Amino acid sequence: MKRNMNRGRAGGFTLVEVLVVLALISLLMFFTVPGLKDVLKGSKLTQASDQIFQDMSIARQTAIKENVAVEVRFYKYPNPDSVATTQGEPITYSAYQIFRLRQDAERPTQYAAPRIAIPVMPQVRKIPTGVALVDSAKWSPLLKNTFMLQKQENVMGLVTGQRDTPADYVSFIIGPDGETSLDKSGAQQWFITLVQEEELRRASSNPENLQPNDFIMMQLDPFTANMRLYSPN
Repeated sequence: MKRNMNRGRAGGFTLVEVLVVLALISLLMFFTVPGLKDVLKGSKLTQASDQIFQDMSIARQTAIKENVAVEVRFYKYPNPDSVATTQGEPITYSAYQIFRLRQDAERPTQYAAPRIAIPVMPQVRKIPTGVALVDSAKWSPLLKNTFMLQKQENVMGLVTGQRDTPADYVSFIIGPDGETSLDKSGAQQWFITLVQEEELRRASSNPENLQPNDFIMMQLDPFTANMRLYSPN
């Protein structure tokens, strides 16, 4: 009986041992959590670039496969979930949508008539929270291309709780042969750049001077609408 009681005591932990283990765990978390935070930020950038890359591929495939013009619109709007909004005013584009441009069936012979925009995807596509496009000629010349159409419209699904949200947008067209409506003179390459929103906010006074620690740049070929990804890491 006495031997069994001694065995039971030997299998337990003293208060000092428990405190030592907790201290070690706290120490490990102190050194690993900052690194984990950076990894999560990097994965957000990758997630955003993969999403845009795949959706641009869908836009190109839709234009070629269905023999129809496709419009890609990038939206700028006051996003309450974004830190890249200052005093209620947006400082970047944080959503996009892709449309088929169909001829009006009621006016089949009027080729100059405005086309009907039919969404390729059921909902507007938001760039993942925490990541944003840089709205500057240096980092995202695609958004500043003079060949881009610039308009405003009310968009459904941009802000939770709002049926329609007023938004500015710029857009370009992908033709049935895959060629875009962008400038093809070769004088400039057409890029968009993704960065962390917090870095963009810090540089909001002059995005041209932005020097991000991490970013992903996406190049669009104006002749084929294919995209390439570049990253410093």
